[in-house]
Amino acid sequence: MSANELHTLIDNRDKFEEQLLMLPVEDRFEALRKKIGKENHMVLHIAATNDLTHILKLVIDNVTEESLLELLMIQDGDGSTPVHYAARGNYTGHIQCVVDFIPEEYLCEVFAMKNETGNTAIHWAVGNSNTDMLQCLFNSLLPNQIGELLNIKNLSDNTALHTAADNDSLETIEILVKSLKDSTDLERLLETRNKEDETAIHYMAINNHCDMIKWMASTLDIKLLERLLSIQDQSGFTAVHYAAVKGHTNIIGCLAETLSEYVLVEMFRIRCDHSYTCVHEAAMSGQTDIIRCITEKLPEYMLSWLFRIQTKDGYTCFHYAAMEGHAEIVNCISDSLTATALREILAKQEKSWTYSNALCG
Repeated sequence: MSANELHTLIDNRDKFEEQLLMLPVEDRFEALRKKIGKENHMVLHIAATNDLTHILKLVIDNVTEESLLELLMIQDGDGSTPVHYAARGNYTGHIQCVVDFIPEEYLCEVFAMKNETGNTAIHWAVGNSNTDMLQCLFNSLLPNQIGELLNIKNLSDNTALHTAADNDSLETIEILVKSLKDSTDLERLLETRNKEDETAIHYMAINNHCDMIKWMASTLDIKLLERLLSIQDQSGFTAVHYAAVKGHTNIIGCLAETLSEYVLVEMFRIRCDHSYTCVHEAAMSGQTDIIRCITEKLPEYMLSWLFRIQTKDGYTCFHYAAMEGHAEIVNCISDSLTATALREILAKQEKSWTYSNALCG
């Protein structure tokens, strides 16, 4: 039999089976592991790419357990295994077949394989929001194995949870979080940072996935939630900074309903690397609804304290709104404060800026 004969028969189940069975048992593995084409695909790569589960089952029935395990872990030209292709193609039946026939103690090893981008099959399944596939796999793994798989990072240092937070599937987030029964494992995953020092909750805020943040707020311990919201990335931005600068008012509103006023102000006063709070960022970028939301959620004495915070250049959010010509924000801040508090903020003004500048934009 030529090196690629089995590959050419893969679309014909009967002929494929006939040729495979003609080989001595000890030669089947070598025939199946032969790679062809520029992609360096072997039979199981092709079967997984085309959802030919019957070919996988034939191989399972006609090779040893050790050989099957090795075949499933062979990588092609870009480092992908057959399991990667099944996950990428959304072929849940193919994954179920692997789960059913691979001993439990080896499953984690098979699904932990990384391709050249550092992604595992779990990353792909999460990227496709394939909750059935994830549930199928997690039902067959021990809790510590699930934690190990979910904490694997790709080349960007993103875990599967980062990938889920970047997509629009709350159900996927729920499955990943609920699969971790140990609180230490869950905290470790939630606090994992990528190369930009961003956590999954940063991604949720950036992408305006308010439903995810609401679910996290209703599910997680409040102290853990506060800790996650306080994590700063390489630029010093928290998830709250991103929500504010991007105008995601629903997220700010959700946090205001979840956190105490004191904690909320503490979140708002965290400074990024340029010494800006999220309120400075919102004022500079013209996010009137964000500023209005904040003024509606906090009492006047807290607003007075928050709005008088100065950057390293000495400017308050009032200054930045004025300098950028955001008259609505200037008026919103002015209307939320007492005359005394407003005078104190105006007294902090720098250079040639005057209140008339602010009102005129």
